[in-house]
Amino acid sequence: MKLLIIADDFTGALDTGVQLSKHSIRTVVMTSPDDIPSIDQECQVLVINADIRHACPEEAYECICSLLYKYMEDFSHVYLKTDSVLRGNLSAVFAAALHVCRKPLCFIPAFPELNRITRDATAYVNGQRLEDSVFRDDPRSPAVESYIPAILNRDYPVRCLCISHENYHLFTETSLDCDTVYLFDCETNEQLRSIGSLIQQQNLYTFTAGCAGFASTFAEHLPFNKALSSISKSSGPVLFVSGSANAVTLQQLVYARGQGYPVIPLAKIMFSNTDYITSTPENKDFFKDFQYLEIVKQAVTSLQNGQSVILATAVEQKELESNTPCSSDTTTNYEKNLHNYIARYTSSLVKSIIDEMEPDDSSASFGASSNSLKNLAVFGGDMAAAILNQLSCHQVCAAGEITAGVPLCEIQYKGQAVHLVTKSGGFGEADMIPVIEHYLRKL
Repeated sequence: MKLLIIADDFTGALDTGVQLSKHSIRTVVMTSPDDIPSIDQECQVLVINADIRHACPEEAYECICSLLYKYMEDFSHVYLKTDSVLRGNLSAVFAAALHVCRKPLCFIPAFPELNRITRDATAYVNGQRLEDSVFRDDPRSPAVESYIPAILNRDYPVRCLCISHENYHLFTETSLDCDTVYLFDCETNEQLRSIGSLIQQQNLYTFTAGCAGFASTFAEHLPFNKALSSISKSSGPVLFVSGSANAVTLQQLVYARGQGYPVIPLAKIMFSNTDYITSTPENKDFFKDFQYLEIVKQAVTSLQNGQSVILATAVEQKELESNTPCSSDTTTNYEKNLHNYIARYTSSLVKSIIDEMEPDDSSASFGASSNSLKNLAVFGGDMAAAILNQLSCHQVCAAGEITAGVPLCEIQYKGQAVHLVTKSGGFGEADMIPVIEHYLRKL
C-alpha cells in the first residue's frame, strides 16, 4: 500500500503529510521535485513539494505530468494536495493529472476544522465568500473568485461537476467519466467523513484531490502498514522566521511583540542595497554587511540566553510599503527576483545563526557555545523551502501537528536533530507564536 501526494508548496506538503504520520504511518516529505532518491520500500507515503504555487500555468502543467509519469506506477493511490483557499495553479494541475491518470478525480477542497467550507460549488472562509475574505488582499495570490468551477477553468479547460450534500447517495462509480472532476460540497467534519466513506465504497480513493482536511480521512479508510515513530525530546528556545506578508501572520507578529518577544524586522536592512535584488550573489557577499552580522549576533545572544527570537520580513504592512524598493521594472521577473532575494537573504541569516549556535572549525566568531539550536518555526511555504535548501536538507520526517494546519517535523543538520514547525501565512489565531513555543518547550 503506497500513497503519492503531490503538493504545490512546502507547507502544504508538510501539513498533509502529518495527517498520515500522526497515525504511525511512515511518511517522507521531499522539499522539491528534483533529485528524489529511490523510494524506500518501508515508506508508505511519499509527499513531494512540486514547488509550483507561483509558477506559470505551463510550467505547472509540465511539472505535474512529469512527476506522475515518473512515479505513478510505483503507487496505488495518488492525491493532489491543493491549497485550502484555492491559491496556485489548480487549473493546470488538474488538467495535467486528468490527462496522465485518465480516471475520474474526486475533489474535496473543504477544511471544516479551519472554517473553510464549500457550498453550492463556492468556497467560503469564516462565513465569507473567498473573494470577500482576508485572502482577497493576499500579496502574491489575491482571491478574486469564489466559484470553484471557474477557478478550475482559469487556464485550462477542466470539466467539473458538483456533488451537493443532498446528492451524495446518487454518486456511484459506474456513472463517472474519466475526464471529469467531481467536486464535493462539504460544510462539516461529519460530511467530510461521509464523503470518505462514500469514496471508499466506490473504490475511488485511488485518485483524489483536496487540502489537508480530506487527507485526514486516509488513515481510517486505507489499509496502511503502521510502525511506531518517535521524535527527539528536547526543550529550549525557538528561532521563529516569518517570510509571510499575509494579514493573519502580521497580526500574530504584532501580538508576539506585545508579549515581549524580541522581533527583528528585516525589510529596511535587506533593501539597503538594491543591487542584490537583480543579481544572484553568493551567500558570502552578505557576510560583508555589518548589519547582517549584527542581526546574527543579536539573534544568537538571545537564543543562548534561552529566549526565543523572531526574524520577520516585516511586522506591519507599512514597513513593507515604505521599505520595498521602487523600480521602473514592473515585470513579473522583477517581482520574482524580489521574492527570491528575500528568501536568499533570510535563509542565509538562519543558516548563519544555526552555525553560530553550534560552531565547527570553520565558523563561530561570536563565542557561541555548543548548545545547538533545537527548534525552528517558519511561517510561509516559500521561506521554509528556501531555508531547507540553504541547510541542504532535502528530506523531512513528518511527526504530527501542534494544532490544525501547523505540522511538527524533524530534520537533520550536521548530524543533529532539529524540530521544524511550519505554518502557511493565513493559518492560526493571534497567539500562535506563544502556542508553538509552549508546545516545543514541553517536548
